Formats: sequence, structure tokens, C-alpha cells
Amino acid sequence: MVTKTGRPKPVDRESEFLVNEIFFSTTDLVGNILSGNSVFVRVSQYDKEEIIGAPHNIIRHPDMPRVVFKVLWDYLKAKKPVVAYVKNMTKEGRYYWVLAAAFPTSNGYLSIRIKPTSEIFKLIPSVYEKLLTAEENGGMEASLTLLLDILKSKGFEDYDSFMSTILIEELNCRQKLIHDNQELIAGLSQLEAAPIQDRGARDLVSTLNDIKTLCSEVTSSFDCLFDDFGNLLSVEKTLKDTSVSVLSFSEQISILSLNVNINSYFAGEAGRTLSVVAKTIKNKTEEIESFTQAIVKLSRDISNHTQRLGFQTSTPRLQSAMINVFIQEVYDHALKRKVESDEIMDVKANILVLIELFTNTFSQLTNLLVPIGGKINDILDLITSINTSIYELERCNFLGNIEAAVIGEKGVKFNFTFSEIKESTSVTKQSLMDFRRYLCGIIETTQSIKNSNMKILQLVSSIKKTMDKLQVVA
Repeated sequence: MVTKTGRPKPVDRESEFLVNEIFFSTTDLVGNILSGNSVFVRVSQYDKEEIIGAPHNIIRHPDMPRVVFKVLWDYLKAKKPVVAYVKNMTKEGRYYWVLAAAFPTSNGYLSIRIKPTSEIFKLIPSVYEKLLTAEENGGMEASLTLLLDILKSKGFEDYDSFMSTILIEELNCRQKLIHDNQELIAGLSQLEAAPIQDRGARDLVSTLNDIKTLCSEVTSSFDCLFDDFGNLLSVEKTLKDTSVSVLSFSEQISILSLNVNINSYFAGEAGRTLSVVAKTIKNKTEEIESFTQAIVKLSRDISNHTQRLGFQTSTPRLQSAMINVFIQEVYDHALKRKVESDEIMDVKANILVLIELFTNTFSQLTNLLVPIGGKINDILDLITSINTSIYELERCNFLGNIEAAVIGEKGVKFNFTFSEIKESTSVTKQSLMDFRRYLCGIIETTQSIKNSNMKILQLVSSIKKTMDKLQVVA
């Protein structure tokens, strides 16, 4: 059914969009659709002729808050990629949700969409309802303020942090669902069994098969990369937990040194040496606290870098998956029928745009890894400094115990306090040893990521070279 505005009337029925599917479109600078793959055409329920040349808002659903599109356009106009959850509407008024990743290109924009399946996504429909109400009552500014407030209430510093998290979550959920439900992956064994008589068609299928093999290697390399990257993401929490633990230790020792200092006054002349010991212990705890605060600052810097690194790694992962889909589509067609030259050229043009985006994004990964490695080395130096201070603290504690024994009965209280200091120091030393070992492992992980990065770039370069053969075969 169509409304008076010429737009379809929304119906509460979902248009089928499978987890293993991806759809794609490109638009010009004002948002008119230039191209789209077969999944886009099928899910939207429009004919391809109706889609091409139409404004992208032809599929906009009335349940979508305008503020989400404002955020999308603000990023794109600033020449930055952006990710958002979007509810779209088909020609028949059905709905379908997507996680849309949009990228600026030299002559417009490119958008890749997957089916959202994460736990975060379950919160989005109710959030969008609140944003719509805010827009109705207070306009765009009220809606934007509410959006940012909601993100912060969920632990996201800003929209950058939110979109980096949702892209990683959705890609990981998608990968797991596909792995756990192999029937979602269409098999081609029956099609491949049919002999292809035409030599040109055989050559085309052979070339496409070569590209498919390379794409498969890229996917495998991405799996390894994300295993390593998962370890790297955990560094933020480990840094925070260890910093809190060491700060708590220095605070505890500082209080214990104060107790020693107070008790030394009551011990009179016999406690004078213990007072000096207490002050030295306090000085060492202040050093430890200072070094730990420096680790906290470095941890924040590393957190910012890993967030950017997460987005920088996830977007080419999505682009690579889209290349896979394009190749698979034309491969399927080539097995069943003759593929027209203009169809191949259209696919080739889209893949080359994706490869250009992929290469530009992915080649920046090494630059992002360098400061992370440098800052982790700085933390390792600080741990060495903390250990030196702890050694001095242990030495003072040992001297304090001897002095407490010398003053006899009056030293009993001191022995108890020094025993607490010794026990706490021992636990912290072990914690720092484990932490150092962990950080050394993270350094190895960054090197492994660099190696995966180089391999993937080489594979993508091979895909681009093999793509040149398609023009000859066609």
C-alpha cells in the first residue's frame, strides 16, 4: 500500500536478510544511488532500474530518528567513515535492520550493510523511539543531546567509541553465527560439477576461482589478525586493573608508614631511628605512586590508540567480505549462464573501489601500532622503576624489623606493621612480574599483527592484479 506522499505504508513484517549476506551500494555526493548488488535489490524489493538513480532515502523508514542521519552525514562530509544502525523500508513497506558502514570515495560514498545480531543491537529500537520523541518535542538539538547522554550512560565516551565497539561486536557475532550454522553458507559443488563447454567461460571461471582462493586466504589471515587483536584490546583493562592494584598498595604502605611514624614518637628516644625508617618508606611509596600515575596516563593513551586500531582493522575486514560477495555472485552466474561484459565491468569497478579503500585504511595500521609499542615499552621502564623503589622499601622494612627487635617490648607493634608491609610488598612484586610478562607478550602480539597486516596487503595486491585478467577474459 502507498500513502498520499507516494511512499509505501509501513507494515510490521520483516524483509528477509540472512546473516551471511552483505549488501552494497554507492551514491553520488548528494546521495543518489549509483550502483547496488543483487542482495540490496532483493531485500529492498525494488527493481534494479527503480533503485539506480533514486535518492538513497527511498528506503528510509519513518521509525528512524533524523539525528542518526545527521551524524552519518556529518562524518561523511568530514571525509571520515561512519557506522550506524539503520532501519530501512522496502517497496512493499516491510522493514529490515542493517548495520551500515559508509565510506567517502573520490566521487561520492560507498555503503556496506550487514544484518545486526549483537546484544547491543537489542537496545537500539527502544533508544531510537526515545530519540524520535525528543525530536518531536525539542527538535534535532534535543535529540542529539539525548543520543550523546545515552551513549555515555552505556559507557561510551563519544560516538567514535560507540561505532568502533558495535562494528567489532557485529562482525564477531556474524562470524560466530555463520560458523555455528554452516547451512547458511551456500555450497557450489553441484554447479561446479557441470562441465563448461565454452572456452571463454572456462577461462572466466578459472580467473574468478583464483580470486576466490586469494579472498579465502585474506579471510583466514583476518581471523588470525583478530585473534591477536583481541589480545591487544584486553591490554586496556589489564593496565587499568594493575594500576589500581599498585595504587592501592602504595596507599596501604603509606598508611602503615604513618602508623610506624606515630608509634615511634610514643617509643621516645628508642623510636627515633624507626621514625627515619618510616619517612623513608613513605618517600618510596610516593615514588611508586608517581610512577603508577604515569602508567595510568600511558594507559589512557594506549586505550585511545587501540580504539582507533579496532575501527581501522574492522572496516577493511568488512570491505574484504564485500569483495568476497561480489566475486561469489559473478562466479555463481558464470557457472549457470553467460556473464555479460558490462556485468563483469560493473563488478570490477566496484571491487577496485573497495580495494582502494581497503588498502588506504589498512596501510595505516602499522602507523597506529608504532606508538602502542612505544608506550608499552615506556610502561615496562616504569615497572623497572617501581621495582627499584620496592627493593629500597624492602631494605627499609628489613632495617625497621632489626631496629624494632633492638628496642625489645616497645618494638612488638612495629614488628606487626613491618610484617604487613612485607606481605603486601611480596604480593605486589609477583603482580608486577606477571604484568611485565603480559606486556612482553603484547609486544609480540603487535609484531604478529604487523606480519598479518603485511600478508593481507600482499594478498590484496595479488587480487588486484588477478582482477586485470577479467577484462581480457570478458
